[in-house]
Amino acid sequence: MTVRGEGARVTVYENGPLLLRGRFTVEDQDGKPVVTARTVALCRCGRTALPPWCDGNHKAGKGAPMSR
Repeated sequence: MTVRGEGARVTVYENGPLLLRGRFTVEDQDGKPVVTARTVALCRCGRTALPPWCDGNHKAGKGAPMSR
């Protein structure tokens, strides 16, 4: 996955997702746009049913805490 854009900002939330904010496009491995958005949350815990997007399953609190 590739993220392209100017002024995009990534925030790492403790025990939560990576939040991307700004003007950007997320591309697949072939360079095809997956989403163009202003804000998306990327899963870091591996519990999501919608990879790579966060669906909030990290809130279940099961398993080891995520590292930064």
